[in-house]
Amino acid sequence: MCTDPEDWTGLPAAWVARYQHHPEHISLWEEKMAKFNETIRKARQLYDSGVRWWTKEAIRDLDKQLERIRRSEPGQHEVTRTDLLGKQDKFLVSTGRSSRFVDESGREHFPQKPHIDYQTYETLCFIHHPFDMCFSPGLHTLRVGQYDQEVDPLTGQYVPPFPLYSLDELRLRFVEKKLAFEASQLWKDLVWGLDNSFSGIRIMRVRKIVVFATSTPSWNVEHLENNDADARPPNSDNSKVIADGEEIYVRNDTAIVQLSLGLLLRDYLTQYYSDEDQKTADPREQIKVYAQEPCFTENDKTVLGEHGFEVLEDPHGFLEMDEETAVVCFNADVPVRSLTAELARPAMMIWNKCEEESEHAHVPREEYMVRYGNRDVEGEEDEGVGDMEEEEEGEYCCQWTDPVTPRVMKMVREEYAEADFPDGPGYYRNFGPDPAIYVRLSPKTKTLNHSCQPLLS
Repeated sequence: MCTDPEDWTGLPAAWVARYQHHPEHISLWEEKMAKFNETIRKARQLYDSGVRWWTKEAIRDLDKQLERIRRSEPGQHEVTRTDLLGKQDKFLVSTGRSSRFVDESGREHFPQKPHIDYQTYETLCFIHHPFDMCFSPGLHTLRVGQYDQEVDPLTGQYVPPFPLYSLDELRLRFVEKKLAFEASQLWKDLVWGLDNSFSGIRIMRVRKIVVFATSTPSWNVEHLENNDADARPPNSDNSKVIADGEEIYVRNDTAIVQLSLGLLLRDYLTQYYSDEDQKTADPREQIKVYAQEPCFTENDKTVLGEHGFEVLEDPHGFLEMDEETAVVCFNADVPVRSLTAELARPAMMIWNKCEEESEHAHVPREEYMVRYGNRDVEGEEDEGVGDMEEEEEGEYCCQWTDPVTPRVMKMVREEYAEADFPDGPGYYRNFGPDPAIYVRLSPKTKTLNHSCQPLLS
């Protein structure tokens, strides 16, 4: 569980100095640790006993409250939530510019609209030292978060982290990248795999596809990659990876590739069902395609709408999931896999492979940052990030924000057939570590071997 009160190994220096040399703080430390360990013990007990971590009803109720706040005047607003024990409590959410802060450069930042923050099994049960106690959600699996964003002092508008493509530029880029992906060996391999890797397994009827967490295709990062060699991806030339003579674009183009996968999957499944049951298929029935990403700009929404997407605000993509859904999501910074295991049993999932925990799975966030990079507790640059392979870093980030919980593992092992993506240049850059396809097994096929052949052996 948590660090022993007498064991200071690996803790941030600031915490050691605060507690170790002040007797009055040590008793406070021990009291907090005892309460913290009890919370973790209870959360694990509830999880192991099968208590639902999230429900659509609870998510929908909190979303309605936050939507009411978004439509209200700035100020403090009361929100009610229910924990894993069924107990309700109330807390206040502040909106508007009263809670601004100024960064080191003198730029003002203000909180954005409140959103749902999903607390995973790992978040509640694998927090190891007092730094994390500041952020302990107790037994609440749904919290309210607010991102801070820079505001232009003259216009009062939020400042995006990167320059944005114009609407016409974005339209052109989306078409170009979608056509390039459709003609690429990557997509050809996926089609071959869908045709051949699930022999004897019928893909259950899919009536909607939900693409999650792609980031925005509107950010123009080319100026960074053209002017800063250190910002370019490895083995790239101005954000391109060459695969079999074809250019597979990465970085901000990854969003377009993943969104294009949703569109092409719709076309593939439409043909699949048409070929399979022409007599029973309704030609008027179309597979709906949704996309949920908080970073989407208004231009993104316009272009996606022109290509057949319906853009959903969080959490409506999760609320749409059911047995007739295909979920597409890679390297997400939201626990899509955990939410899926709790809320639905989709007909298909295309996401990063579900495996047993790695060496980084339960490393607390602060300890990880001290060990592997970014900044240490004093704010100085930590050179440790250079010791970590790129794939390991991506693997850890995915496991922290979109972890493979025991319930996720149980779901995919017992109810789904799995096929890995083929290896090749551009795959990791566009889809993250170890992408795979999962197809739900019908009761008749659950006795089959769940592990299918890789998409290309």
